[in-house]
Amino acid sequence: MGRGSNNSKILISGYPRSGNVFLRFAISEMYGEDSVHKERSHSIKDIELYPDKNICVVIRDPLKAISSWNHFRTQIKFKEERNLTLDSDFNFYIRYYSNIGIFVDRLLIMNFDHFTVDSGYIVENINKTFKLSNSFYYDSDVLKDKMAIRGGINHLPRKSNKTRDKIEDSVLNHKQYSHALDIFNFLKETCA
Repeated sequence: MGRGSNNSKILISGYPRSGNVFLRFAISEMYGEDSVHKERSHSIKDIELYPDKNICVVIRDPLKAISSWNHFRTQIKFKEERNLTLDSDFNFYIRYYSNIGIFVDRLLIMNFDHFTVDSGYIVENINKTFKLSNSFYYDSDVLKDKMAIRGGINHLPRKSNKTRDKIEDSVLNHKQYSHALDIFNFLKETCA
């Protein structure tokens, strides 16, 4: 099934902690469970391997995305793993989104700052890009409430603002931050 087919499933892809789960949930609520792939992807390979798929790439400011992913990996999920460095998180962000740039003409790029607060933004861009039709959408707050009830929202868990501030300061002062921000700003310009 190619782009534009009402039966095509949408694959959500993006850097971890960038709203992948929320966007997948929102699309499945507004277009039906069969409209989205069950899995989400954090790999450029899926975009390379499926040139005819409906692919929606989420972008999020590197300060928030990398801070959230770094905290999740180092404090919550993967504490026992070695080599959990901010350098590796930046390398992943930069590698992923640099590679997205070459496919930008066949992707729908969705900005976290928009789709998390405006469900109309989701519907308008999905309908336009993938030639789907759905005039129904939930208010973004209703979507967040529904997702929270199902246990799907996993906000950045922090013990304190001090932890958040420390991680964000490290990201802001990282040698690769300006490069990551340039990539984000380029992709943001291509967003609907």
